Amino acid sequence: WPVLGFQEQAGRKNLVFVGENLWKLRMNAFQENNSFTYFDEWIHNWIEWLTVKSDRRRFRVIPSQRLFSGNDKVRLRGEVYDENYKPLSGVEIQVKLKNQSGEIQELMLNENADHQYTAEWIHLPEGEYSYTAEGKRQDKTIGTDRGEFTVGRSAIEYQDLQANSGL
Repeated sequence: WPVLGFQEQAGRKNLVFVGENLWKLRMNAFQENNSFTYFDEWIHNWIEWLTVKSDRRRFRVIPSQRLFSGNDKVRLRGEVYDENYKPLSGVEIQVKLKNQSGEIQELMLNENADHQYTAEWIHLPEGEYSYTAEGKRQDKTIGTDRGEFTVGRSAIEYQDLQANSGL
């Protein structure tokens, strides 16, 4: 039988597979299940584990991108996890958005069906923004996070680079 080893150390992930005839395992899985699906998902999970960056924070608020143009919707996504990294629901996440002149706007993130929290701003003026977020559940602070993003000028002439002779 093959030997399979997984290791994560100092932020680096390693997978070691020692064996031969991996195709025989796939054929055996097909004989048992009449499908290659389980084996393929098993291999896919190896690859996903190796390639996905681990973020061990239990509370985080992340912008959908770091650089927005003036006509983009600025979206923030919040994620909250318990000690076992299962999503938590019922958390109130308050975000304070500060522009470069020091003005502060406050907004609450709304929870969706996937236990993720979202908010968006429309037509923010160009500039650099920083935010702080605090999550509370039953008046107990779950966590805090901070970040920044930039809103650039609207460049309408660069949105459609395809020639349009009819226009």
